[in-house]
Amino acid sequence: NQDPEIIDIIIENEDEIINNTLYEKGISQGITQGIEQKAKEAAKKMLKKNMKIEDIIDITGLSEKQIKEL
Repeated sequence: NQDPEIIDIIIENEDEIINNTLYEKGISQGITQGIEQKAKEAAKKMLKKNMKIEDIIDITGLSEKQIKEL
């Protein structure tokens, strides 16, 4: 949009827009990391119970490489 009023509003609020975007991205990244961490914790428990890696992959969504690194 080339509307000068909108461009002025964006420029005036540029720092706030950038900070909100970074904040939302950080929250999203944190949630993703938390989910992955819980999957790894579950996979560790499954490995201790001698479950098949194929089943652990299916249940947790982790890759074979991720599981073998645990």
